[in-house]
Amino acid sequence: MHLRDDAPSHFEFALDPGVRLEGIVLDSSGAPVPAVRLRARASDEGPRRAVEAVVFSDLRGRFHWQGLRAAPHQIEVMHEAYAAVVLQEVAPGTAPLTIRLR
Repeated sequence: MHLRDDAPSHFEFALDPGVRLEGIVLDSSGAPVPAVRLRARASDEGPRRAVEAVVFSDLRGRFHWQGLRAAPHQIEVMHEAYAAVVLQEVAPGTAPLTIRLR
């Protein structure tokens, strides 16, 4: 790429910080479930453009994503000891989620 001699030498970019989505994973008795794999994908993205974000719940069953798009997301919740859960149209930036596994 070639810049003209009078082109600015300094550029500024502003990036959107995204939106936070957080919550807790519990078992059927209400105990926290650690090491749960949670995958978020914006619902309005086609399969070729899909950007997935994966997090794991901590020892207290808590999880969070930072920097998600401000669009509804599909959340897939997976742990080898429980049935998988899929949440549709979850809006980041709203109240924390409580996910119960069985």
